[in-house]
Amino acid sequence: MTSHAAPVLLVVTLTSALIPLACREPVAPNTCRLSGESAGAAVRCAEAFVAAQGYTSAPATVDSVTIAYELLDYGMWRDILRRRRASLGSKAVGVCADSVAVDVAFAGVGDTLLNGSGRAVRVIRASGKERMVHQDFILSALGRLGTCRRLGR
Repeated sequence: MTSHAAPVLLVVTLTSALIPLACREPVAPNTCRLSGESAGAAVRCAEAFVAAQGYTSAPATVDSVTIAYELLDYGMWRDILRRRRASLGSKAVGVCADSVAVDVAFAGVGDTLLNGSGRAVRVIRASGKERMVHQDFILSALGRLGTCRRLGR
């Protein structure tokens, strides 16, 4: 006679440690407020965001509570900041705006508007929330996209 073990149901309770990093919201209040069609405020906010979040050569000013996680971020927050360090220039090179958001473009370190790729910070008009856009983009397309323009800086 053979005995069969009864199936076991395993229930896991999710804690904040198990929630993927990209699903966590930074706790710090957002101070970026856009007024009307002005992309200037979005550019200033985005430049401060990339510096604070550790993407430029400036020291990051966020901590484990205020870091804005990206979709593919992994590891401890200090390791994430080390991987980000000096990956983007500190000055925006372009801006794309519509009625919902303003995307502010930054060149990768060593990239130019003629050859290279970049990243963008999306600033949502209604909430002022800032997030790094996950996809890279071709910088030379900035002047050719309908709602986008290069910044003469």
